[in-house]
Amino acid sequence: MLAASTIGSPGLVSLFLLAEDNVLYLPLVLGVFALFARRSVEARGERRRGVLLGVLLAAAMLVNVSLLVLLFPLAVAPWVARRDPARAGGLAVAGLTALGVYHLAHLVPFTGALNALHAFLPQALRLQDFAQSTTPLGSAARLEQYVGGLRAIALTPSVHLMRLTPALDAALRTWIPAVSCALALALVVQLVAARGQALGAALRARPELAAALLVSLVFPYLYEPALIERWDLFWVGGLVGLVHVLRARPSRAVVATLVALVAIGSVGTGVAVAHHYGRAWADPAFVAARSVSARAVRAPGTSVVVAHGLAPLVLADLATRVAPRDVFVVDDAPGGPRCVRLALLGEVAVPVAEVRAAVARGAWVDPRLSVRTRRALTP
Repeated sequence: MLAASTIGSPGLVSLFLLAEDNVLYLPLVLGVFALFARRSVEARGERRRGVLLGVLLAAAMLVNVSLLVLLFPLAVAPWVARRDPARAGGLAVAGLTALGVYHLAHLVPFTGALNALHAFLPQALRLQDFAQSTTPLGSAARLEQYVGGLRAIALTPSVHLMRLTPALDAALRTWIPAVSCALALALVVQLVAARGQALGAALRARPELAAALLVSLVFPYLYEPALIERWDLFWVGGLVGLVHVLRARPSRAVVATLVALVAIGSVGTGVAVAHHYGRAWADPAFVAARSVSARAVRAPGTSVVVAHGLAPLVLADLATRVAPRDVFVVDDAPGGPRCVRLALLGEVAVPVAEVRAAVARGAWVDPRLSVRTRRALTP
C-alpha cells in the first residue's frame, strides 16, 4: 500500500528524487500516525504506547521542528480522560516523553545547538508564517495557495521546468489533477456510504488520530500553503486510514477506485522519473543549471559560490546536498557584486568581504561568473 500510494503521487515521487529533507522524517511520521491509530485494552499497554509515541515525536522534531504540530493532538487528553482514563494517561506519557527526550538530546549529543522548539513554538502559537507566504489568512489568495499545494500531490511539481508537448502539458496540469480529485471524492463518498458509522466510531475511539488528521489539513493553510512539502502529514495520515479500510475487506468498487487513483497518478510519476533520470522533455537552461549544481556538489571546497540565476528548486537541492557547507549566490550587478548566503529560512545579504574570505579558504567558485566579479572575489 505504501509503494502503491507513493507511485500514485507524482509530487511525492519528485520529493524523493530531489532528496528533500522532509523525506527523512516520513518513516517517523508514519510510525506516529500508526500509534495514534492503535488501541490497547490495558493501562500498561497504553503507557508503553505513550513512551514509544513520545520517542518518535521527539525524533521527528529533531529532524524537522515543523513537526511540533504533532504535539497538538495530544491536547485531547483531558477530554478523553472522562471516558477512557487509560488512553488519556498514555497521551500524557507521550507528551512528557517527547519533551523530555527532545530536551535531553540538546543536553547530550546536540550540546550548544539551537533549541528550535523554543525558537519557533511562539511563532506557531501566533499562527505566524515565515516569509514564505505573506497573504492574509482570510484572503482568497491564501485559499488559492492552499488549494495549489494540495493539487501538487497529483501534479509533477517540476512540470514548469519541462518542455512538454501541448497534449501532455494539458494532461499533467489540468486533466489528471481534475480526474484525481473526482476519484478521491468518489472514494470518500463510497467509504461514508458503506462504512460511515464504523468509521465514525473508530475515530471517536481514537480522538488523537482524528485531531492529527485535522491538524494535517489545517497546518498547510497556516504555514507555507503553496508548498507540497507541507502536505506530507496529510498523505501519511490518509495512508494509515486507507490501510485500516483495506484490512476491513472493502467492496470491489472501493478497490477499483483506489486502483484508478494510483493508475492515473502513475502517469505523472512516469514523467517525473523520465525527466529526472533520462532528461526527457528537458529545458536546456534547467539542464545547464543542474550541471552546475552537480559540479558544486562534487567539488571539495569548504563552501560554494554560484552565479545568480539558478532556479529556486536547484538552489534548494544544492543547499541540501552540500550541507553543512555555506552556499553563496553572487549577482554580477553593474555597480559591483551583490552577495547573499543561503540560510534556513531564505537568503541573507552578506558583504563581498565575507565571500572573498570564503574563496580564500578554498571555496568552489562557479565558472559562469564574469571575469570582473571573479577578480573582485579573489583575495
